[in-house]
Amino acid sequence: LVHRMGAAEQCGHDFGWQFGAYMLGGAPTINAELSDDEEPLPDPFYPPPMAQDAVLFGGTDPGRFVPTYMVYAAGFRSDVFVLTQNALADPTYINVERDLYGDRLWLPTADGVRDAFVDYVDDVQAGKRSTRGKIIEENGRMRISGSSAIMDINEALSRSIFDHNPNPFYVEESYTIDWMTPRLEPAGLVMRIARDARALSSEILTRDADFWDWMTRRLTSRSAYRRDFAAKKSFSKLRSSIAGMYAKRGYPQAAERAFEDALRLYPASSESVFRTIQENHLPKGKINAALRLVHHYRTCDPNNRKVERIEARLHFLEETYREFETLSEKIENGTATTAERCALASVCADLGIKEQAIAHWKTAAGQPDLSAQNALEGAIALQRLNAYNTALALIKRVPENLWETRSETELIATAGLAQTYGEDALALGLFHKALQRSPKSGRVWLGIALYYYGLGNEARAYECMCTAVRYGAAPLIEADAAVTEVFLRLMQQYGLQKGTL
Repeated sequence: LVHRMGAAEQCGHDFGWQFGAYMLGGAPTINAELSDDEEPLPDPFYPPPMAQDAVLFGGTDPGRFVPTYMVYAAGFRSDVFVLTQNALADPTYINVERDLYGDRLWLPTADGVRDAFVDYVDDVQAGKRSTRGKIIEENGRMRISGSSAIMDINEALSRSIFDHNPNPFYVEESYTIDWMTPRLEPAGLVMRIARDARALSSEILTRDADFWDWMTRRLTSRSAYRRDFAAKKSFSKLRSSIAGMYAKRGYPQAAERAFEDALRLYPASSESVFRTIQENHLPKGKINAALRLVHHYRTCDPNNRKVERIEARLHFLEETYREFETLSEKIENGTATTAERCALASVCADLGIKEQAIAHWKTAAGQPDLSAQNALEGAIALQRLNAYNTALALIKRVPENLWETRSETELIATAGLAQTYGEDALALGLFHKALQRSPKSGRVWLGIALYYYGLGNEARAYECMCTAVRYGAAPLIEADAAVTEVFLRLMQQYGLQKGTL
C-alpha cells in the first residue's frame, strides 16, 4: 500500500517548505537552496517572486495552511496577505481577517457578507441565476446548503475584494472561479490574477512548461517524494489547476502538457485523472486515451464507484463517436436520409456539439419525409438546446397521440413554449394531456393557472392556482419571483374576498 499509494511519513522531508517558499519567493529562493550538484532552473529568473504586498487566495488545505505558516510562523514574506477563497462567506472568518488586515486591506464587513447572501437568494428566486445547492427556510431564516452554492457566494466576495484593492493578486485554486479564469496567468506554483483579460504569450507558456518539467523531474526523482502522499497530492493539484486554466482559456497543447505533469506528479490523483479526461481528452475526442487512463486509475483505487460511472460513460461515448463519424460521412457524401440526419443531430447533442445538433434539426424540420417520431424527438431536444423557434416548428408536426408517451415535465415545458408563441390551442391540449397523466400534480395545475392568466382569464387562473397550492405547488411558486407576483395579485383580487387561502 505504501509503495503504490504513498504514506504520511515525512521525517526529514522538505516538501512543505518547497511548497510555501517556492510559491512566495520564486526563483531567487529556489536558486539559493539548490546545491552545486543539482540541476539548475531552466530560466534563472523564473518564476519571479510573488509581488510586494500581494494578496494570495489560498484554496486547498495546504494552499491555506502552508502560506499562512510561512508568513506568520516562519516570518517568510510577511508582506503577503493570505486569504482563503473557501471561507469568505463565513462572517466569523471575515471578522478575523478584518482584525488582521483591516487597516491595510479592504475587506467586506460581516453585514457585507450577509448582503451577498441575500443578493444571491434574491437572484435565484428571481430567475436571474441557477443555484448549485438548495435554499432552505428554517425558523424564518434562509439557509444555503451545498459547497458549490456556497462557492458561488465566495466567488462574488472574492471579486469585491479584488475590485476594491489595488494590490497584486494570486490564487492557489480550490474550485474554479469563473471571473478569474480569463485573467489568470501562470506564476510558478500558483497563478497570478491580471487586472484585465489578456492572451498568454508564447514566452510565458514556454517558461511555465520548462519550469514544471524541471520541478516534476526534481520531485519525482526523490524516493522521499514517492513515499509522501501529502506532497504528491499537493503538487499535482497545483499543476492540474494550471492545466485546467489552459484548457478553459483555449490553449489545448499547453493544457495537455500540464495535465501530463500533474499525472506524473501523482498518478493516483482522482482530481488529475478526472480533469484530464473531462478537460483534455473528451474535447479532443480522445476516448481511447481516456479509457486507458481510467483503467489505470482503477488499479490504484478499485473501490471508487465514480470510476465505474465514468468508464460506462466513456464506452457510451466511444460508440457515439463511431456513429458520429459514420453519419457525418453520409452527410458529406449526400447519401444520408432524413432519419439519419435526425440520428446525427441526436449524436451531436450527446457529444455536446450543440451548434451542429441545432443545424441538423433545422435541416430535418424542412424535409417532407420527416417522421412524426423524429419530429417529437427533435422538438424535445431543441427545447433543451434553447432553439425554440425550430422546436415549435417540429411541435406542430407531432400527432396528438404521440405526446402521451412524454413525461409531465416535457409536456408542461412544451405547452409553455407553445403559449409563448401564440399557439394557445396547442398549449391547452398539451396541458390537458399532462393533467390526464397527473391529475393531482401541483406543477401541472400551476402551469394551467399561468396559461389562463396569460390569456387574461384571471378568475379561472385563480381557481387553478388554488388547486395547485392544494396539491403542493407552494415551493414552486416561492422559487420564482414572477410566479410569486402573479400569485399575490390573484390572492389580493380573489383570495382575500373568498378567504380560501
